[in-house]
Amino acid sequence: MTSYFDYAIGQIGAVWKMATNDPRWRDELDYSVDGVFRSFSAANVAVPLAVALYWLSWRAADVAVSNAEDLGLAASPLLQGAAIGYIATMVVAYAAEWAASLGFLAIAARGLKAERRIAPAIVGYNWAQPPITLIQAIAMGGVAVSESTQIASVLALPALVLQILILWGVLRRGLDRKVGETLAVLFGLIFVSIAVTTLVGAVGAAVAA
Repeated sequence: MTSYFDYAIGQIGAVWKMATNDPRWRDELDYSVDGVFRSFSAANVAVPLAVALYWLSWRAADVAVSNAEDLGLAASPLLQGAAIGYIATMVVAYAAEWAASLGFLAIAARGLKAERRIAPAIVGYNWAQPPITLIQAIAMGGVAVSESTQIASVLALPALVLQILILWGVLRRGLDRKVGETLAVLFGLIFVSIAVTTLVGAVGAAVAA
């Protein structure tokens, strides 16, 4: 019997094949009915990585807060407060953004008449979250360790490119739509992510103020 670890690694590997347009993803990604439900267990891997990401983000924020104070700007109350408050708020934002993105993905698939392709798109999106979050955590770790805003600018671009590459592959191969349609869905997901994270962050900052 395949262990959860082996299954998760296999699914993440299939997502990478989607990102690199390797046709073997069709055989390796489990987008059966059971596979769709099991894909939500990607949270078992992604959420701990998100906690690490936001802890590193809070550590790196010391630099941002210092820079803001030097410039006479007001830093976010969340960044100035205890780590647990910031991490809890951002994990809630992470979960809300994930759920909202799946909702948007389902609506977009219906709008593009790609309902039959929603299963591989959802499974791919769910299993894409652990590697995407890991990429963000590695980049943020470099900033936290170096305490340098210059390092942040150096790491941000390759981290962003990798994340976009993974999402593009999942959407392009999962939904099997034209380039323009895939781009529209990708930009829609980015907008949803920014909007939900900003909203939850604003609420958390208001509570912490």
